[in-house]
Amino acid sequence: MVLQKKLMAFQVLASVVYGLWFIAAPQSYALLMGASAGDINELANGNLTIVGVGLLVTANVFNLLRKLVTPDHCATFMLTFACGWLAYGIGQLFVSARADMLTLDNMNVLQGMLFIAFAAVYYLKRSPDQHTEPAQ
Repeated sequence: MVLQKKLMAFQVLASVVYGLWFIAAPQSYALLMGASAGDINELANGNLTIVGVGLLVTANVFNLLRKLVTPDHCATFMLTFACGWLAYGIGQLFVSARADMLTLDNMNVLQGMLFIAFAAVYYLKRSPDQHTEPAQ
C-alpha cells in the first residue's frame, strides 16, 4: 500500500501547488495556457483564484482520505483519486473543444491528456499488492 499512499500524496501536492499558483498569480497560469494578455481581465483572474481556493480545499479533503485509507478499502479510495484526475482532464479537454482549440499545440489539451493518464495510473494501481509472503 506504499505506492498507493505515495500516489495519493502526489495528488495532494499537485492540488496545493496549483491552488497556490491560481491564488498568487492567476494571470501567469492563463498566459502559460495560451490566453492572450488582452483576454485576461479581473473577472477571469478572480474566477481562477476561486478555483485555487477550491483546490486547497480539495487538497485538504484528499489528505484526510489518504490518512484514513486501509488495505481493506484502498481500491475505493484510489478510485476516488482517479476520478479527481479524470474530471480535471476531461474538463481541460472540454474547455478546449468548446473554444475550438482541441490541438496538440494547446497546453490545456496536453495538460488534460496528462491528467487522464494520471487517472489511468491511479485506476490500474488501485489495489495494494496482495503478495505478502516472502519468495521461497
